[in-house]
Amino acid sequence: MKKFFTAIMLGLFSCCLMSGCAETKTENAMTEGHDHDHGDHDGHDHDGEDHDDHEGHDHAEHDVHGPFGGHVFSFDSDDYRGEWKHYNDNDVIRVYILDSAGKKEAPVNATVAMIPLGGSDRTPFELEAEKPNAEGQSAVYSLDDKNLGIAITAVGVKVEAKIGDKTYSGTIEAHEPHDH
Repeated sequence: MKKFFTAIMLGLFSCCLMSGCAETKTENAMTEGHDHDHGDHDGHDHDGEDHDDHEGHDHAEHDVHGPFGGHVFSFDSDDYRGEWKHYNDNDVIRVYILDSAGKKEAPVNATVAMIPLGGSDRTPFELEAEKPNAEGQSAVYSLDDKNLGIAITAVGVKVEAKIGDKTYSGTIEAHEPHDH
């Protein structure tokens, strides 16, 4: 059964890659005050289409991008925000712990995990601190695991960051590719 699930996940992931996924939708995205240029959304052209009526999506679906070019998500507390990024040329997923405004990194001593929201295997993916300082604090946590990328794409993940005695939770919804 696990091999069947993995095969399905790989198929879904491949479809997303081939369809040119450009953006993701995140729960609790920071959309208030979001300014962006309507001429060219990050490299894709509208070819003269009427910008007021996008078929299949609206402006509320556009991500807010963080200071590292990734997708911003909210934790269940206003203390921190998060940003996640997947690199197309490898399987590395990075989570950045950001300040409450979501503008700059906030080094912390944390345990960070991503837990699939669906599927039969909900084993957490444990991320590792990158370049921690002398106190063990880092703002960047990462994991190089193809299956984590598949989980984010196909079913979404819950992000848990345990900082001190408090656990912060956020959600990254399943990646929904779309064209303009």
